[in-house]
Amino acid sequence: MAGGSVQGREIGKRPRSSGVVAGERGGGLIRGGRLTKAAGMVASMAPLAGRAGLLMSVAAIGMLAQAAAAQEGSPPSPDCVTVSGSDAGVSEYTCSVSHIQTPQRFEASAGKRLKVTLGSQTNAGSAGLQEMFYLKSHDGIEFQQLSPGAGFIYSADIAIHAKKLVREQAGEGGSGPARGGISISFAGKITSRSDTGVYAVNEDRAGDVTIAVGSVYALENAVHAINRGTGAISIRTSGTVHSRDREGISASGSGSISILTSGSVYSKSGDGIYASGSGAISITTAGTVHSRDRHGIYASGSGPISIWTSTSSSVHSRSGNGIHASGSGTISIRTSGTVYSRDRHGIRAGGSGSISIWTSGSVHSRSGDGINASGSGAISIRTSGTVRSRDRHGIYARGGYDGNVTISAANSSSRSGDGIHLRGTGSGTVSVGISGTVYSRDERGIYVRGSGGDVMIAAAN
Repeated sequence: MAGGSVQGREIGKRPRSSGVVAGERGGGLIRGGRLTKAAGMVASMAPLAGRAGLLMSVAAIGMLAQAAAAQEGSPPSPDCVTVSGSDAGVSEYTCSVSHIQTPQRFEASAGKRLKVTLGSQTNAGSAGLQEMFYLKSHDGIEFQQLSPGAGFIYSADIAIHAKKLVREQAGEGGSGPARGGISISFAGKITSRSDTGVYAVNEDRAGDVTIAVGSVYALENAVHAINRGTGAISIRTSGTVHSRDREGISASGSGSISILTSGSVYSKSGDGIYASGSGAISITTAGTVHSRDRHGIYASGSGPISIWTSTSSSVHSRSGNGIHASGSGTISIRTSGTVYSRDRHGIRAGGSGSISIWTSGSVHSRSGDGINASGSGAISIRTSGTVRSRDRHGIYARGGYDGNVTISAANSSSRSGDGIHLRGTGSGTVSVGISGTVYSRDERGIYVRGSGGDVMIAAAN
């Protein structure tokens, strides 16, 4: 993928579903007369002369009244009410009911920010193919849940969809500079049965995208953020993030990207964590990150890339690299937990900038290199834990041009490849320092090859 590209599919709005006949929910019995519908529900009834009378329960009457109030052009839904505030620059709504059973759609007035607040115990769920919460504004969006936030959001479509539009012409919300970004905060559980859990896209030239969520489960992307402007993307997850068919967490933009996870992240068919852009990328994990078919962590861009995993974190992939980083800026990878790949490399880093890899936990690959690094700049690999590969090299590094290539390793081993394989293609220094055991069953323990520069090997034993 080319550095600096911004990718991410646009999710279109689906048609509104037909709704439910009030008598079905309320348990009432309606006999005779003509029925009319508003927003897919029974809104009124005109009895026919000479026909049987009307029998209706109190619950059914209540449902009819709600249906009549929910016609097209009315406020977003009777589940959320407009807040009469003193701030003229905000279109504000609050959803304080304990159970929201219909999709909620909000669009801010021209020149106003959109603010939607849920109660801390609010539960929202809809089985129809509509976004549970759809939010649209030209001047910023804030979607938040009151602390401590123990509710849930369930949808057969996108659970939370926030979209900030371009604000350039009077017909698109007024002229003048763009204001505000997108902020989504929900600590409860978010579930999408057939689409995306949280989807936020900023089409405008300004504004940040900030997402802070707990547990998210989705068929496609669990958390998906796109910023087509110059603003930053910040994603924080504190619970389990799970996707079946796409990425667990996906972020792409022209500004900086920051991803911090303290719970587990899992994807079956996509990357566990995916980040791509032209600004700085920072990924920090404290829990398990796992992908079956692609990379555990994938980061690519033209700016600096930093990936850090804590001692409590493990990164696993079956078919992709455990950690993959590539780009034209500096790359820094530091792992304290376990990194594993079955079919590819445990850690793979490549680019035209300097590369620094530091591991204190174990790094293991069955079919690829334990650590694989190549580029035209300086390369530094330092390991204090175990690095091993069954079929290829324990550590492989290849530098180009005038960059130095340096390896300081404790224990590195391979069955069918070299324990350490190091090549320099420029005039830079190539050096290896060993403080532990380097082993290969079928090939060389250490292989070093220079191309005009100095070659140095230092071993403790």
